[in-house]
Amino acid sequence: MFGASRDSWCLACPNRGAICTAAGCLHEVYAGRGAGYRRVFSVYAEDVRLTNTGGSAGLEVMRGGVTQLYQWNGSAFAPARR
Repeated sequence: MFGASRDSWCLACPNRGAICTAAGCLHEVYAGRGAGYRRVFSVYAEDVRLTNTGGSAGLEVMRGGVTQLYQWNGSAFAPARR
């Protein structure tokens, strides 16, 4: 199952047991360049949300009741400086 917009894709697995552990479910973010895509972020978490603050892409990762922030650094998502 999936959905897409011009700039992003959302994929979902109907068999959550295949991608979920006690640490959460697998979430992966891919970035397109040219004709291909590459994985730029991967984490087991309860939820991941893509954000756009001040024109900069970011991620909110919810794990163990705590929200962790990541910011795009031009090649990958890295922990955001607070």
